[in-house]
Amino acid sequence: MPIEDGVVEVLQLANYSVKTTSLRPKYEGSSFEAIKSTSTGMTSRTITCLSDPHQFAALLNFGVLPKDSWVVVPDEKPPSITPGLRRVVEKRRLSILTLTLFYDQMLRAREICAKTLGSCARWKEQQITLDRLAELYVPQRARAVKNSHDETADDSNVLVTSLLAKAGGSVIFILADAGRGKTWLSWSFAHDAAKTYLESSAGSQLPKMQLPPIPFLIPFAQYKRLASFDGIILERLNSFGTLDIRAEGFKHLLSKGRIVLILDGFDEMLELAPAHARENLREIRRHLQGQSKLVLTSRRSVFPTRKEILDFIQLSGPEADNIDLTTCFLEGFTAEQVKEFHRVRGGE
Repeated sequence: MPIEDGVVEVLQLANYSVKTTSLRPKYEGSSFEAIKSTSTGMTSRTITCLSDPHQFAALLNFGVLPKDSWVVVPDEKPPSITPGLRRVVEKRRLSILTLTLFYDQMLRAREICAKTLGSCARWKEQQITLDRLAELYVPQRARAVKNSHDETADDSNVLVTSLLAKAGGSVIFILADAGRGKTWLSWSFAHDAAKTYLESSAGSQLPKMQLPPIPFLIPFAQYKRLASFDGIILERLNSFGTLDIRAEGFKHLLSKGRIVLILDGFDEMLELAPAHARENLREIRRHLQGQSKLVLTSRRSVFPTRKEILDFIQLSGPEADNIDLTTCFLEGFTAEQVKEFHRVRGGE
């Protein structure tokens, strides 16, 4: 997909009207005026897409780029910016973004990650920060099953991270009995992924490597009253203060691999409203394409085998074979892990 098409698609999904001006034949790219009506008035932004980043200096020197605008370039070809050009960029308050960074900017990825780190989890009738939870987290053994291949690890967090780091989309069902650490793993993974993203995207320079996806944790226990998946997404986005991207835009970025969707406690929604739970998961499945990454936790009794998972989300035949589905079973603590568990949590 041309870079211009990727930018326009996301802007339109975010309810912007887009006016396009071609920069050709002199430059390889287009300029967009994105306008959106809000409750407080109109907001607009100029975005220039440049297919050939070598032309960036010429665009900058000839004043084609207005102040406070964004310049979007391909991921694989970021422009080389000299110290002199950097001073001009800073003076004009320009934002130089790769296509991935543009997606993340529209999602307000850094805000989501910062608020994820600032959020609290429930433990022993108390609310504790995720930093404190990470200190209390005890690595737990896990076994990942994909087709006929088994993989074991002493740390379930490391195992899930490695499975999601592989190229392409992936779906991971984390299964365990009640009280076996599914929610702790979800919060621990979200904490580490958010921290990694903030560290990787810090600074004004373009990142030298592809940024990791953004963790988007949905604790189903907090959204039991909402029937639709879109409603849950919107409520969660609003809680993060992300107003540019709506449900359709979110699902588009999910398919682009910019989001790891973490659905914790799916069995709780299933018990409360089975019909809604099934429809929600099938709605999610419809968007599990391309680079989509999904982590879902549930009690093991709900999905004892891969077949039950595929039947539940109505997948069969070639379609089932095309989904990279891994079932991850959390195992009980070893004697040493039990000692560590009591040590970090102040028990005997």
